[in-house]
Amino acid sequence: LFLKVPQIEVQITTEAVGLYSPAEQRALVAALKPKAVSVALAEMLSDNDMAAAARFYFAAPEQNIDLQHIIYDPEEIFKLEHLTKQGIIPEGALSLLFVLGRYTNEQQSDPAMLAPFLAAMKSANLEQKTSFMVCAFGSNETACLVAAARAGGDCRVGFENNFYNADGTIARDNAARVKDLVTALRLDPEVL
Repeated sequence: LFLKVPQIEVQITTEAVGLYSPAEQRALVAALKPKAVSVALAEMLSDNDMAAAARFYFAAPEQNIDLQHIIYDPEEIFKLEHLTKQGIIPEGALSLLFVLGRYTNEQQSDPAMLAPFLAAMKSANLEQKTSFMVCAFGSNETACLVAAARAGGDCRVGFENNFYNADGTIARDNAARVKDLVTALRLDPEVL
């Protein structure tokens, strides 16, 4: 079954899920040449092949691929900064996806988990040239995403990370999750 959708941009992810090597992830992006891709920094560098990583990271903008760095831990922000200075990752605007709570007990996120990521971004002097997005897990997903919006970030919402609306009910579908978030954002006077 094929669906036709007018001018929709699709972002793929290369997350290894314990199955794919960095070389396989790089090959996937090279073969697909997607409009956008999210790439886990830790996974892409796990083989320590910095030359291959540099070729991958520099090829993306040359091929008009928007690359988003998946950041699981605030310390990775300093590694990203270091790799940029070393010439492994191109200088310039960066797009980051902060993952809140992925490896916590029962995958429950908390809005307070965002603060260390923002502090690391500020400490690494990446605030001015970096956009960020947040994804969160469990019943606090909406609260975490509202906190991201308050801080000037974007929100990634949906069943990939969570089935619960802010009131604790199970969402019927992804549209219900989006509606729940939009409602919370509209009601929050601190959202930028």
